[in-house]
Parts: sequence; structure tokens; C-alpha cells
Amino acid sequence: MVFISFIFLQISSPWSEPVNISNTPTVNSALGNGFAMDKYGYLHCAFPDSAHDGSAGTEIYYVFFNGTEWSHYVNISHSPTLSSWGPAIATDSFGNVHITWEEYETGKIMWTMKTDTGFSTPIPISGSVSGSQASSIAHNPVDNTIHCVWHSIWNGHIWHSFFNGDSWSTPVDVTPSSIFPDDCAWADIAFDSLGRLHLVFMNYVNNIQISYGRKTGEKWEYWTDVSNLTSGYNEYPAIAIDSINNVHIVWQNTEKIYYRYFDGENWSPRILLPDYPCYYPDIAIDGNGRKHIVWSHFFSQSSGIPYYTILEDTQMIIPIESIGTVVARPFYPHLLIDTGFVHCVWYDYRGNNGDMFYSRRILYVGITDERVIFDKSIFPSICFKLNISQGGYLRIYDIRGVKVFEKKINKAQEISLSFLPAGIYFPCWETRNKKYITKIVYFK
Repeated sequence: MVFISFIFLQISSPWSEPVNISNTPTVNSALGNGFAMDKYGYLHCAFPDSAHDGSAGTEIYYVFFNGTEWSHYVNISHSPTLSSWGPAIATDSFGNVHITWEEYETGKIMWTMKTDTGFSTPIPISGSVSGSQASSIAHNPVDNTIHCVWHSIWNGHIWHSFFNGDSWSTPVDVTPSSIFPDDCAWADIAFDSLGRLHLVFMNYVNNIQISYGRKTGEKWEYWTDVSNLTSGYNEYPAIAIDSINNVHIVWQNTEKIYYRYFDGENWSPRILLPDYPCYYPDIAIDGNGRKHIVWSHFFSQSSGIPYYTILEDTQMIIPIESIGTVVARPFYPHLLIDTGFVHCVWYDYRGNNGDMFYSRRILYVGITDERVIFDKSIFPSICFKLNISQGGYLRIYDIRGVKVFEKKINKAQEISLSFLPAGIYFPCWETRNKKYITKIVYFK
């Protein structure tokens, strides 16, 4: 048995030093990237880069983070003479990784799946829809299906298809001309806990607006003009769903970032973030319902930095933070959140050879950025030795934020956690006015 004394320092941690996670030898393309977390808490990133064999095309490459280090990149598109852009990524309940992207010359949306045996051969999933671009992909937690939407540059519609574990469905037009007479493009999707699909996209009406809809069963409903701004161009929408199924949306209006949320009945007023000029926002929600928002701030045509803040309800609760130092034009930052950290990736165009970069921030004040690793074959159980001066609660959460243990404690004692399976856990000791959290990795 191994003992851990529950003694932690309450510290405030900045963003970690940005790490180059692509390290490719050729010119990286700024045309989109994908970022996802699997059920084990591992991070997955896909990005485009010039073909490494000297061909004129652009390939899609993939890297993953196992909690300790990033892997070396691998080519997953294998189409060196074509322009493969805009990867999107999602993981399913089995831990499989699904990646989609566009082939510009063929006008197709391509898909591959990574299992324990590696990546499948890429196949087109856009059917007969020509001019398909800009896919977004999401996992339905209710039935473990994978859903993809994209737009067609030829008919100006948003299309939808899903993967049931065996095959992809025939694409369906989500935005028919009878409802949306103007062109629609650049969609993003997310699922709630009830298996309802939420869609946000650019609608080329009234100087370009951001529209929203929800699919319940086979019915699309709640079509709404979310932006409702008559000045500027509304672009690059991103969507996230919280634990009680509220919908949260951010978007860019020319060089400003706006936020709104939908509680299922009413939309909140628009919130304008206090920064300018800013581009390419993304949003993620933590277990307490706080909204984490990241965007690219440009100082000039050749320099910028990713910026980040947190909203509690509709109020900023921290000052705007910079992620790293000033770089050469950061593009398309993306956020993910686990119970301990906020993770961010973005593309950084440095001269003639851009790359993907990663940084993370401690989610709560008091979490130490240390991993205590135990081999279950050597240490059959973990025991916390609590030396306390006042009563409180010991709560332990798994990597997804699910509470797996809770006990009220009023005196010094030892608590065995031998019942826990191998995994990543966040023990939290909370008193009336203090909160301490650490992170352990427990494996077989």
C-alpha cells in the first residue's frame, strides 16, 4: 500500500509554454485543424500540411497526446497530389477516433477511423453532393453514432450524414431553399445528453448572419437568427453544450467576438467580448457551467497571440489572458476541458513554415501540475492520509468529471481507494473556504 498525504499549495498557474506538436519539415497550411479528447483523456489533433514527398498537394496529418508527450505525426489522407484541407475530429464511446476533411479538387468529404489496429483506408462520405467543403463532426452519446455536416459551394446548402458503426447514411439537405433561400456555409455541430443535434452556421442573408437549429429525432426546429446584427460580417460560429443541455455559441463579427446562449426557451442578449481586433473564436464548457472562450488577436499583418477568458453566466470572471508570447499570426485556436486542465491548440504561421502549437492551463486554483503515477501491479491500493485542521469533504473525480467517491471527514484518518480501477483521477479536498485538488495516474 502507498500513502499520499493530502497537503497541497494553493497556487495560480498560467498557461504552459507553447509546444510545437507538428514539427513538420514543410510549409504548414492554415486551413483548419481538428482537436478532440477520447474517453481515456488522451488528446487528438489533425492538421493539413504540404505533402512531404515533394508533390504539389496538401495532406492531413495526425498526432496524439497520451498525457505525457505528443506523438510523431502520421499521414492519414495519402493523397499527395490533391489539396486536403479542413480536418474535423471526434471520438466515440469505444475510444475510436473519427476524422473528416475535404478534398478540394474532387469536392468530396473524406473520412477515416482510427482503432487499436490503426487508421482505416479513407473513403468519401459526401455521396453525390458536389463541391463539398468545411466538415464538422460530432459524437451522439445516446446511440454512439458519428455525425458529419458540411456545405456545398455549388448549391449553397448544409448537408448531414451519420455513421452507425457499419456505414455512412445518404447525405440529407438540412437547409432547403424553401427555408433558407440564401446560401449557407461553415457549420458547426454538437450533441446534448438527450441525443439532440445542434447546428450553427453562416447564413448569407442580410449581410451574412449566424443561424441555429436543433434536430430532435427526425425533426429540425428552433430555426433562429442568432447574430441579428445588421453591420459587419458574421462568421466562424462555434457551438458547445453544457451539462444541463443549454446551448452556447460564439462567433466573429468582422473583427469582434460575440457570445449568446439558449436555455431551450429563450436566447440571452448578445455579449460583446472586450477585445479588438479578434478572429476565429472557440468555446468549451467546464463541469461548473463556466464558459471558456479562446480567439486569435492580431496586432498587425504579421503578429498576434491567442487570447482566452472565462464567463460566469454572462460576466467575465478573469481578465483576458494571453497564451504564450506574441507569435506570427495564430489561426484557428481550439479548446478542450477535462477535470484538471484547459487545453488549447492553434496554428502559428511563422514565416514560410507554420506549425501546430499546444498549451494548457490549470482549470481550478489549487491544482498542482504534477502527476503522481502508481503501478497497480506494485501498489495494489492507494491510501490517502488526511492530516486536517478542520472538517470537509474528500471527493474524487474521474477524467470525465464524474464523481466516483465522496466522504465527509471531520478528523485525521486514512482512506483506502483500492476499489478504483486503473485510470486518471482528481482527488479534491474541500472545506468551507478552501479547495485543494491534485491529479494521479493509476495503471495496471
